[in-house]
Formats: sequence, C-alpha cells, structure tokens
Amino acid sequence: MRHTLILGCLLLAACASRPPMPAALEESLEGVIRIENRERSAALWTATDFAWKSSPLPQVGLAEGAMLDGLDPKTVAPVLRELGRSFCFALSERLPLGENSGAVLAVEVVALRKSEGNAVSALVDLAVPGPARLPVGLGGLSVRLRLLEEGRPLVLYAWSRGANSLRENARLSPIADAWQLASRFPADFLRDTGLRNLLKRPAPERQADRARCEARFGKSDPVLRGAGRLLPLPPEWSEDATPAEDAPASEPEAPEAQMDSEEDRARSRRESSSSSDSMRSRKPARVAR
Repeated sequence: MRHTLILGCLLLAACASRPPMPAALEESLEGVIRIENRERSAALWTATDFAWKSSPLPQVGLAEGAMLDGLDPKTVAPVLRELGRSFCFALSERLPLGENSGAVLAVEVVALRKSEGNAVSALVDLAVPGPARLPVGLGGLSVRLRLLEEGRPLVLYAWSRGANSLRENARLSPIADAWQLASRFPADFLRDTGLRNLLKRPAPERQADRARCEARFGKSDPVLRGAGRLLPLPPEWSEDATPAEDAPASEPEAPEAQMDSEEDRARSRRESSSSSDSMRSRKPARVAR
C-alpha cells in the first residue's frame, strides 16, 4: 500500500509539471485521436487518404510566442537539437528520409517548464541508492508537429509531457528535464501513429540517413551522455558545439518570393561587377607639375 501511494505521488508530480497542451489541432477536425494519462497528453489527426511511405527531414524550432518559463532562446537551444536529432533518428529507423521539396515536417516547441531545485535533488539522488529524486521542481515540455504537402496538412500532432522522478535524472541545469523529455517525444509519436509497427530498414540505409540527421542537428558526445546517467552533469556538456544546418520550423518561403530573391541577388552581382569594371577602366589623372 505504501509503495502504491509513493508511486501515485510521483505520477501526480509529473502531471503537475506538464505544460499546457499546444493548440495545434482545431476543434472542428474530425477523427482526432486523443491520449491522456498521468504522464502525458497527446492528440493526433491524420488525413484519411494518407499513408506513411517516406518522410522529409524534420525542421525543428520554437513556435511563435513559445512559453519558455523565463529562459532565453539560446539557453533552450540544446533542447531543440536533442529533439530534432532523436526524432530524426527514430524516423530513419522505419522510414526513408526523402527529398520531396513540396513536403514540410515542422516540429515546434510550444512550451517549456524549466527544472528547479536540481542541486538539492541531485545530492539526494547521489546519496540515496536507487531513484530517489525529489518530486518537486520538475520540468516539462510541449511540442506540436505538422506534416504538410504543398501546404495541405497530412498529419497534425500535439504532445505534452511532464518529468517523472523515477525516469528523469536530476541534473545541474534548468533545461535538464526538457532535454530528457525531448528524447521521449519520438517514442510516443511512433507509438501513437503506428510507425513503431513497421519493420526496421536495412542498416546501411539507416546509417546514411542518420548521418544526414547529424549534419542538420549536430552530434552528441556518447561518453558524456553515459556519464550523465550516473552524475548530475548538465546536458549542454554533451552537445556538439559545431553549429548544425539551419532548419527553421516555419514553412519555407513561397516559390515566387524565392525567385524574386534570387533575381535581386543576381542583379546586385551584375551591378557590382559593372561598377568594378568601370572603376578599373578609369586612369588616374596626371598632376601638373
């Protein structure tokens, strides 16, 4: 009975730390699947004529007006990198990452609840055998996903999860829980969409796509990640400092705007070249003595 009460308190703490669900799905949509339990909330909508065959590389960023619990966007950058990398890896296990220029897979962090009191929790966790983190000051993360093709929505997904005293380690960082929760998002998404039931792709194909994921979202140090399971190391330490490719979560510019931009740049180069040729053709005036 005592163990049941303790477990219930821990689960309730995770529920309390969960940020609000992102408003990614309109109420008027039909066929929305909703998942709700003490640890997470999720909602999934899929177009009736859509079936997963491949996926574009995900674009990950902050949603407009994202609630970051007072943290600077630069501070939460490791959360975005972990979210993008782990999600990209998970997709590549089951689906080829295609190059469909008309498809956009946008993943946005809508809300983040920072971890608090981690120093005390970390000391308790180190001193007491087993998972003994204090169920206070837990962080949380809310994410929304949109798969669009030529602007038409195919898959919409909203997800929110709070940290758990048994699963997430106390680390000396305000983004520690959100960073750990970011790696839980892919597993929940694959389970809710049924992608987890697909067979794994051949290893060479998976490795090729994993390399593309790392090119976009950077690498993570496996030694420091492993050490972080035993010591309260900040997750930022395990992140590769090399900047990843730019991958904004917003939709790409319209083709017309991109063409205008290219024309403007070409015109600017021609004018610059013409000006340089003109300057070279002028001879310096002789000075009368």
